[in-house]
Amino acid sequence: VDRAVAEFGPAVRELAAGIASVLTGAYRSNFEQAQAAHVKAGAPAALASRIAGLEALNSAFDLVELARGSSCPILESARLHFELGSRIGLDWLCSQIEQLAVEGAWQAVARTGLRDAAQRIHRELTSAALAGRTRGDAAARVGAWMSSLGAALEPCQRTLADMRASGSADFATLSVGVEPVRRLSD
Repeated sequence: VDRAVAEFGPAVRELAAGIASVLTGAYRSNFEQAQAAHVKAGAPAALASRIAGLEALNSAFDLVELARGSSCPILESARLHFELGSRIGLDWLCSQIEQLAVEGAWQAVARTGLRDAAQRIHRELTSAALAGRTRGDAAARVGAWMSSLGAALEPCQRTLADMRASGSADFATLSVGVEPVRRLSD
């Protein structure tokens, strides 16, 4: 444990301190809503921000490893990660997975499996975007990576747009939604 704390601690602390500055899309909205709810409940603003950032920090260890593997600063890797998730629709998909109502142990296992699959895919896609030749800010790098996918991106975008338009997201729907996103990492 001591070795892991020494290895990941400084970068995770840096990420935690700057998490609000790197969030986009639904990640940002979820953060702001949670922060406001905690302030309204009486928490000091700094504590409310720290608590609100915990959900986004679920990917902290992945982000540290990705940053090290790409020689990219942790906050820039995180910015790219969340930008990519927002542009593809992973922010919405992950949010819907988190909101699934769980009735019993099997549904809890199913939700955990969906969450883990979405996070693993997000890591793989972030790694691919970080490995691209384009330099610059996160938006430029994600844009270049998405352009490199060409027509392969269309089925994913269409599926997620149809799911959003339907207005309901259950276990079956979200399981179907994870698959076209996974294909982007092939």
